[in-house]
Amino acid sequence: MIKRSLAIVATLAIILTGAVANAAPKPKPYSPKELVGDRCNREYGVKGYEAKLQGYLDSKYRCTGPNRIINSPVSKLKPKSILTPKVETQDLSFCKLPQPSGSNQFRGFPVGNDENYKLKRHPGAGSVIQVVGLTAPDAPAGKALPSQEYKFYLDKLREWFTNVNNSGEPVTVRVKDKWFDYGEPLKPLELSHKQFTEQTKQFSSKFVQQIDPEIDFTDVDYLIVVVPAATRYDVVSQTGLMGQRTSEGEVRNMSLLMQPNFDITQTHMFLNFLTIAMFIHELYHPGFNMGDQLGDEKWQYENRGMGQWGMFATGTTDMLQWHKWLIGFTTDSQVACAPLDLPTTTWLSPGSTKTGRQKLLVVPFSSTEALVVESVRATGLNYRLSKAEQGALVYKLDMTDLRYDFGYEVQFPDTRLWKPMKYAMGDAPLKKGETFTYKGVKITNVEWGEFGDVIKVEPVK
Repeated sequence: MIKRSLAIVATLAIILTGAVANAAPKPKPYSPKELVGDRCNREYGVKGYEAKLQGYLDSKYRCTGPNRIINSPVSKLKPKSILTPKVETQDLSFCKLPQPSGSNQFRGFPVGNDENYKLKRHPGAGSVIQVVGLTAPDAPAGKALPSQEYKFYLDKLREWFTNVNNSGEPVTVRVKDKWFDYGEPLKPLELSHKQFTEQTKQFSSKFVQQIDPEIDFTDVDYLIVVVPAATRYDVVSQTGLMGQRTSEGEVRNMSLLMQPNFDITQTHMFLNFLTIAMFIHELYHPGFNMGDQLGDEKWQYENRGMGQWGMFATGTTDMLQWHKWLIGFTTDSQVACAPLDLPTTTWLSPGSTKTGRQKLLVVPFSSTEALVVESVRATGLNYRLSKAEQGALVYKLDMTDLRYDFGYEVQFPDTRLWKPMKYAMGDAPLKKGETFTYKGVKITNVEWGEFGDVIKVEPVK
């Protein structure tokens, strides 16, 4: 009997051992993917113009920045969490914080029929952008036409618009393939990012009058003026220009832009403007100026602003989703507005992927204050993010703080303290299981994956 019992036990042990051996392996916890893993380091695998650009920026500026848009496919994976239907969230009107009346930057949504807001909301959904070449005795044109000389930058600009614009209203970028000779030197005009002078206004007026007969400005929302690529940095630099009236109507938004001349012997005060992200960044200041969000730029916790998060911080990451919503690239259908008194669970797709799914969660406390949550992954213009920099980015909007570089504040998880990093506040995004609590509301990243982040918002006592 004892032998028989031992035999049965041995047989069961063999069966169980086999079952364990044949069991499916336990899935590994999700870990974000890295494509580059650093916002500034040079990528030695790139070729052509981008390789030349990165080599130049690395040698002169020590930061190459993001210079292309990675169109990663939207993940087919979906979260397992039970999500709150959008009909059970707040009406979006509570989350569209109104534009502060005393602000010289666009931070909120228009109040009433604000005609200036409409005319300045460019580049945005449906914008028409006209590019024109400018030449002068001290900025002579070579053999290449404007579309050829600026092909890399204009291609990347179009790619970025396509990647971030979910409105169904495409941005049109058209080029007049001709160099217009200004007829006198540009250097005495002191067209510079450092200043906007009476000479800048006079130049804007004269040049638009000069090109008006040859360009149809019908429906044009933004005029970009470019100089030949070989132009010396001490002749002109990037600057906003003065909007002008044309035969077809007023063009309110104008910029003078340039690309690198690759002369390593020359000094450029604003080398960071030559990255693709900053090339785009600088379009907005003369147009729909959403300011900068650098805080005091010392990047200690108390006055951190957004640290180095967002296109209008140091230009090493993509534009914030709040800004994309303001200019119409992120649509109302992609935004969830969470109530303060009821728990909600929302799936956010990575903000820099091309998808019509929800990308933005807003928690309003009043008409002047809200928390904003978006999902960040290494894709789109954010392709350089490291693993530690990915997750759910939480930041606070304060429409009463009208100081330049303030009014936006990136937040850290409750249990993880701020620490100095190579890129200020870089590890702020919430990972799975991490929380942030503010004014009786707790935000938790309850699930994450290639699909993005699932965010729970709930009241706490």
